[in-house]
Amino acid sequence: MWKNRAVYIALLLSGAGMYVVTNKRQIFMLLLVLVLMPLISGLMLAVSAGGMRITCELQETCVVGQRIGVNMKVVYRGHLPIGRGKARIEYENILFRTMEKQVVWLERSQKKQAYYEIPYISRDCGKYKIKFPRVVCFDVMGLFAKKCRPVPEYEFTVFPKISELEISLKHLPESKTVGNHYNQRKKGQDVTEVFEMREYREGDNPKSIHWKLSGKLDQLIVREFSHPADYHTLVLYDTAFDSSSPGYHEIVNGVLGMTASISRSLVNMNHSHHVGFMNKESFLDTEVEDNDSFMQALTNMMSAGIGTAEDEGLDEFIRQDLQREFSKIVLVTGVLGEQNVQRLTAFVDLTVVLISEKETDNVAQGKNYDVIALAVDSMTAKVQMLDI
Repeated sequence: MWKNRAVYIALLLSGAGMYVVTNKRQIFMLLLVLVLMPLISGLMLAVSAGGMRITCELQETCVVGQRIGVNMKVVYRGHLPIGRGKARIEYENILFRTMEKQVVWLERSQKKQAYYEIPYISRDCGKYKIKFPRVVCFDVMGLFAKKCRPVPEYEFTVFPKISELEISLKHLPESKTVGNHYNQRKKGQDVTEVFEMREYREGDNPKSIHWKLSGKLDQLIVREFSHPADYHTLVLYDTAFDSSSPGYHEIVNGVLGMTASISRSLVNMNHSHHVGFMNKESFLDTEVEDNDSFMQALTNMMSAGIGTAEDEGLDEFIRQDLQREFSKIVLVTGVLGEQNVQRLTAFVDLTVVLISEKETDNVAQGKNYDVIALAVDSMTAKVQMLDI
């Protein structure tokens, strides 16, 4: 726009100089046209700019590294000509708390509608918000700009790469039907232990009706059975380490991808478990029992925001004594904190999955826990079996 203004001013001064020198009527008329053109162009912009509307269509999910196309539709409702438009786009990653910016020029179309495809390749997983903080259109001379109607925000989610794993469990998984210890806050299907008694509701299994008690109370009473909790598993991921360290983004993506891979493999084994992490002082976890709850856990992972070096992560987890709620913890992390790991092993059966930028053989095994070291660049290609 400033270049166009500079050219216009140069032409205007040249015309004025020629008129002063020649004093010809033709030069005066040309100078008058040069003066009126910006006024007419600006007036057309003021009238028509409000009729320019932008909407977008995009796929809701993809995998990290894949190309996602943002299809922008521009509708021109004004009848007077205007110039091209300019949109500033921001891609905000909620998980990594990062922002990428892009400028797109919208060339003026002779049609009432124009379509633009804006390619975007995500290097990080996470939930994204697409924002349009500033969209302007210019007059036909490119001298003036006017803000267009606000464009709504859009969202999409980039999931981490998930590996196909074969997991070998050192202990029997939590049963869904029988057990010796029971969750006091959750009902289940173990018919040997009653969770609670309640009135019959439509859709209840007739086999759960307590006929003897129903006869005494003169209304149908059903039994809610208990949920066993013999071996309670937590897949705990930790990303609270220095973001300036080499390969930080790749390692965090690897930690999240391996966490999701382990969780999905446990679902395939019919092994109920929890997936969680420390978000500052709050422990955020999701119980995973099937594919639906796995997708919910994965969505929660992409939306919560990762830890930073300033967060205490495992320190806070142990300080709140949360490890006592589980009998097995699979810790997926990019940093092996020996002191915290030793504190965890005092209460739970622990396996550490250590994600690094490159392959290394210098990872020491703990006395009371196992360490599985994996490199990001070969993780999806080489990992086939994990013994946890």
